[in-house]
Amino acid sequence: MKQDLIQKSAMLLEHCSGTIKKFEEFYSQSGQKYNIFKIADINNDEVKTCKVLTDLLSVNGKHCKGDLFLRQFIEIVNKETQSPFVVDTKKARVKNEYSTDIGRRIDIVIEDGNIFIPIEVKIFAGDQDKQVSHYAEFSRLRNKNKNIPVIYLTIEGHPPSNASKGEYITISWKEHILKWLNICLRNTEVEKSKPVFEVLKQLILSIKSFCGVSEDEKMENAIQSLVTQSDDNLKAAMAVKHAVDALIIEADDNSWKLFSTKILSQIQKTVPDAECPEPIEDWYYMNIPIRNGRYYFELNYNWGKLCIQRSESNTKGDLKEERALHKKMTDLTGIPSKDWEGFIWVSDKFTYPRFLNIEPELYSYELNKEYSGNMTEVVKLILNYINELNKA
Repeated sequence: MKQDLIQKSAMLLEHCSGTIKKFEEFYSQSGQKYNIFKIADINNDEVKTCKVLTDLLSVNGKHCKGDLFLRQFIEIVNKETQSPFVVDTKKARVKNEYSTDIGRRIDIVIEDGNIFIPIEVKIFAGDQDKQVSHYAEFSRLRNKNKNIPVIYLTIEGHPPSNASKGEYITISWKEHILKWLNICLRNTEVEKSKPVFEVLKQLILSIKSFCGVSEDEKMENAIQSLVTQSDDNLKAAMAVKHAVDALIIEADDNSWKLFSTKILSQIQKTVPDAECPEPIEDWYYMNIPIRNGRYYFELNYNWGKLCIQRSESNTKGDLKEERALHKKMTDLTGIPSKDWEGFIWVSDKFTYPRFLNIEPELYSYELNKEYSGNMTEVVKLILNYINELNKA
């Protein structure tokens, strides 16, 4: 019975592989997978993504479609609130990185002189301390004590972790933003403007990518057709899925083991005080002293988060030195720091440099292979960051 299932699984994988190759050959010839948002890694960068959204929502955006995008956006959002936003879209101004009264920056703001609407955009980042509550209070001040909630945008539409009901309404990339963009894509004025039309198509695909939604319905439908041809095929597909899930979990666990033992041991030959402390939630990291112990360079085992912090003994720090560290880390990674209190520099959307274009589903598996088979290069890369930061 088990042998029969293994054979059926192998046959199904062979058929699926053939289907995928046919589609990939078509994409290669047509250039259909060429996506500037992915190439420039814009789809994973909240700052750059906010700039794209701001321009789309702006009446004076480079799309030259006036308030078309803003009108549709407000209509979508108003379906999620009991008190609809009344916005004069033709007069509205849309701003990016709007500074509050205490210097915090709201990702996007819509205002028309009568209403002020803050939008907080999240892709992978977590909430800052009392972030949404502060934006909601600032919104009340700007709206003359009228409660205009923060529009809180996340992948799945989950609520903020530290705000009260009434301070926000939730929308999601997966449902609301994709729906909004698809409505705009079908607009006749947009269809007439080929550059805008093509950019929207690429933006939709890049959003689907970080939402875990299939970018290719035709290929997915073809594979589903193969899987559902028979009960045996369906059982084989489920067996393959269970095996792949277990493989990814095992690869992820092994990556942490290698990182916290063998890779750490190699780092300690150069920096003896480097350590891997007890994990904190999803923060499984290496702590490496830099600048004669005045600061720490911290790196998560999967490279998803990097940061520089003061050491416990360095309570005041040196502004000139910290600016130099901030600039050097930005130059090394090509990524601006998050504005998180207590950090000299921090990013929670980093990727192992050699895997910038790898499929997200394969990341853990490939990283484990890299740690197992190319450990010397991994250590060199980490030590290069240390050396550059020490010289900054």
